Amino acid sequence: MRKILGLGISVLLLSFLLFGCVTHEEGIMPVTPVVKPAAPAPVTPPVNLVVPTPVAAPVQPVAVKPAEPIEAEAEIAEERQFAGVDPWAVNATMYEGKVGKVFTLTLPPGGTPNTVWGTYIYTNDSSIGSAAVHSKLIDFATGGKVYFKILDGQTYYTGSTQAGVTSNPYGSWPFSYMFTDKTGKLLFPSALNANMISWNTTVDFLDLQVGDQFTVMLPPGGTPNVIWGTGTYSYDSSIGTAAVHSGLITFEDGGTVTVKQLDIQDKFIGTTQHGVTSLSYDSEIEAYIFL
Repeated sequence: MRKILGLGISVLLLSFLLFGCVTHEEGIMPVTPVVKPAAPAPVTPPVNLVVPTPVAAPVQPVAVKPAEPIEAEAEIAEERQFAGVDPWAVNATMYEGKVGKVFTLTLPPGGTPNTVWGTYIYTNDSSIGSAAVHSKLIDFATGGKVYFKILDGQTYYTGSTQAGVTSNPYGSWPFSYMFTDKTGKLLFPSALNANMISWNTTVDFLDLQVGDQFTVMLPPGGTPNVIWGTGTYSYDSSIGTAAVHSGLITFEDGGTVTVKQLDIQDKFIGTTQHGVTSLSYDSEIEAYIFL
């Protein structure tokens, strides 16, 4: 009985040994069980999480056209009344204003002429109404409102005839005035900076030296005076008339010209040009030309 039991155990061990050899030779590997990974734990957001606010694109500025300024009557202009005085006889000495002050005066219809000295820039004792007509700002029939500015005096005031008013020339005077718009801007600024002369003024009067150049302004409404020469004029020839003869300006409108003093010339040829006749002269005398 013990032999049989021992034999059975031996057979069983031999079977296990044989089975292991066969599986090894055929390449069959033991199977490793696949384990599914655990699901990740849910992520809890921080308690103090701040969500950024989206930033809008910058807004481009829109160009806004400034409003047009509204022209208003100047506050510096003062209207004064003079009891018992004809407004057309009022002059700037009655205002007692400082230099640079702007005033205004209303002239009624039906005015009459009064004395005036100057052209565009007037002595302060000149009639304001008549000077305004002379400057072609108003007329005697309808009158109107004008603005004027007190200025320093000039060394010379040019007389002329404009709009039916003849103004007188005058020498040095302590105070002047000129007309302005309602903002105080001078209406004829060139007259202030120009060397205004009369139509009968000659180069001899200017007292220039040979080679000197000088710019002068002739007022509108000129009348002819005597001249000698063509292109080159004798120093005692009217500057304004010679300028018209040269075609540079007209008697009606006047204008600005520049003269140059020459040395002595011995011959001046007379001609007729632009409605002006010049005379001939054959003696030595100082001369001038226009630039």
